Amino acid sequence: MILPENKRVQRDGTKSIKIWIYGTPNIGKTTFANQFPDPLMINTDGNYKYVDAPVVTLVGDDTKDPWEVFIDLIDTIVKGGHTYKTIVVDLLEDVYQYARNYYCKKLKIDHESELGYAKGYDIIRNNYLIALRKLVNAPYNIVFISHEETETIKDRIGRETTVFKTALPDKVAKKISGMVEITGRISSVSKTDENGEPVDSRVLQLSANKEQYGGNKIPTIKVDNIELSYDNLVKAIKG
Repeated sequence: MILPENKRVQRDGTKSIKIWIYGTPNIGKTTFANQFPDPLMINTDGNYKYVDAPVVTLVGDDTKDPWEVFIDLIDTIVKGGHTYKTIVVDLLEDVYQYARNYYCKKLKIDHESELGYAKGYDIIRNNYLIALRKLVNAPYNIVFISHEETETIKDRIGRETTVFKTALPDKVAKKISGMVEITGRISSVSKTDENGEPVDSRVLQLSANKEQYGGNKIPTIKVDNIELSYDNLVKAIKG
C-alpha cells in the first residue's frame, strides 16, 4: 500500500453529506431528501407519490427476499457506473426488520433470542450495520430516514420527561449515529408571517439533549436549528 503525501488537504464539507433524519409521519422527511442533488430513493413504505426522484422498492419481487434485494442494490450502487449523487434509504427500521426476517428464516428460528447469549441479535445487527457502512463509505450523499418514537422517563424524584428518538433499537441507533455526520430530528414550530398570522415551519434540529436524540459532527455548523431545506443545510455547512 502506498501512503498518501504528508500534506494537509482542503475538503468540501458540502460534498458527500452523510445525514440521518427522523420525525413523525408526514413531517417532510422524504420531501427534504428529494431536494438533494440527483437522488435515488430506496423505499420501503410506498411514501414517494409526491416526490420526483427515481425510486427502487424492496418489496414486490416474489423471487427475492427484500433483504437480498437491498444487498444487491448496495453492491450495484457502490460499483458506480451511474449518475446518482444522493442515496436515500427510507425507512431504516423497515430495512432492519427485513434483515431480522431474513436471518431468522435462514437460521430456522422464530426469534433471535432462541440462539441464546445474544448470538441471534449479533448476527442480525452486525450484518445490517455492515451493509449500511458499505453504503456510507461510498462517495455519495447519504440520507437515512426513520420514524420517530417517544419514551417517557423518570428521574430520581419522579419527574417525567418525554424523549424523542428514532424507531430503531438503541444499540443499533448508536452505531448508525457514529457512521453519519448529522443525526437530526425534523419538527414543526409555530411562527408568524408578515401579516401576523400563525404558520407552521419545518425545522431540522441538530443538537442532542435530554429530550431528543441527535448530534452534529460538522464543526462549521454553528447553529442548533435549520429551517428545513437542502439549501439551508448547505449554507450552514459553509458556515
